[in-house]
Amino acid sequence: MYRIIQWATGNVGRAAVEGTPVFEAYTREIDNRHYRITYRQLDAILRRYGFKLIVHGANSTDVILEHQSKGFLGIGRRTIERRVSQIGFRNWGEDVSMRDLRKVREDTGLTAEKGYDSQVFFQRSDPMISLIAQYQNPSRRLAKK
Repeated sequence: MYRIIQWATGNVGRAAVEGTPVFEAYTREIDNRHYRITYRQLDAILRRYGFKLIVHGANSTDVILEHQSKGFLGIGRRTIERRVSQIGFRNWGEDVSMRDLRKVREDTGLTAEKGYDSQVFFQRSDPMISLIAQYQNPSRRLAKK
C-alpha cells in the first residue's frame, strides 16, 4: 500500500507505511482513478489552479496557463497567457475523453506524483502537502536536537 507523504526536504514522495499507525492516521491512499467529467467541469477545475480552456474552432481547445505580471517599473499589471496543451473539443456538455484528461493532467503537472492525486484534483480534497507543511517546522527543530 502506498500513501502520499512529504519528507522534511519538501519533496513529495510515495512510501510504504503499512503497519505504522502514526503515518496511517495522517495519510491516505493515493487515488489514481480518472472520473468522467464534462468540459465545463474540467474548465472549472483547471481555473482553481490558474489554467483555463479556450475554444479555437469546433474541434479543439487550448489549455492556457494564466498569470499576472507587473508592468513597466512595477506600475500596472498585465495578464500573460501561455498555451500548455491542446485537446479535442466537442461541446461544453460532453464528457472529456480519458486520453485527453490524462494528457491535460500530465501537461499541467497536476498528477499524483506531484501531490495532486484524483481526490485533490476532482473532489477538492485537501492536499497532503498542506497537512505536512503545518508540521514541517516543528519536526525540523526536533530533528536538530
